[in-house]
Order: sequence, then C-alpha cells, then structure tokens
Amino acid sequence: MILSDRLWGFLWSLFGLAVFWWAQSFPILPGQAYGSALMPGIVGAGLFLCGLALIVGDLRRRPRPPLVVLSEGARDRARLLDAAAVVAGLAAFILLADRLGFLITATAIVGGLIWRFRGRGVLLAFGLALLAVLVVDWLFRVLLLVPLPLGPLPYLPW
Repeated sequence: MILSDRLWGFLWSLFGLAVFWWAQSFPILPGQAYGSALMPGIVGAGLFLCGLALIVGDLRRRPRPPLVVLSEGARDRARLLDAAAVVAGLAAFILLADRLGFLITATAIVGGLIWRFRGRGVLLAFGLALLAVLVVDWLFRVLLLVPLPLGPLPYLPW
C-alpha cells in the first residue's frame, strides 16, 4: 500500500500540532528565559512545517497521484482478514485484560492468532500461546517488577 505525500503531510502536521500543544503544558522553569517546552515545541513546529511542505509539494505535482494505492497483497482477502484479526486482538486485549486478567486474555488472543496464521492444530497453537504468555508474565512480574492484571485467577507462584 502506498500513501501519497498529501496524506503523510496531513498526518505529520497533525502530529506536529499535537506535540506543540502538549509541550505548552510543560512547567516553566523559574529564573530561565526559556522553559522545558522550548525543544518539544520547536520539534512540533518543525513536524508541522515539514508536513505542510509535503502537502504543498504533492499538490504541485501533475498529474496528482491518488491518496492511496493498494498493492496486490493489500487486495487479498486473506491478508485483510489477518490484519483485521490483529487489530481485533489488540482491541479485545484493551477491553478485556483488566476483567479477565493478562494470562487468560493474552493466551486466548495469541493462541487464536497462532492458529489463524500457522494453520496448525488448536491444541498446539494454544499450548504455545500459554507457554509464551507464562514466560512474558514471569519476565514482567519478576525481572521488571511490573504487575500484570490477574483477573479471576489467584496469585501466581512467582
């Protein structure tokens, strides 16, 4: 898939405006001629101006290219379903992780994605997913000291 410079310019300009606006909430340093918002504000303004330059450059082109050009791979129904499955999995994780807990939610999502992408047996897909999720959970809880939501499960031994 190819996005035109007009679309990229619009996205970069929006991002630049967001950075500039967010930087204005940074505290002012007492006794300084400039505050902590100076550099992020300059970066945001630069992103905005670069986005505008992309838009103007693309509008000058003749003939003007389309906003989006889909490649053959992007038109394939199976690939679109794969992409939709990943997005749906992320949305499901955001919505369900606090209620069901990390282990249940991540195992279901990762297992479903492995099953969808690899086409192997259900038991193998969900077994691999459970193993991977247990390793990730251990890494976060023990090494990084970041508690992940347990949901209805009792406390884990690690």
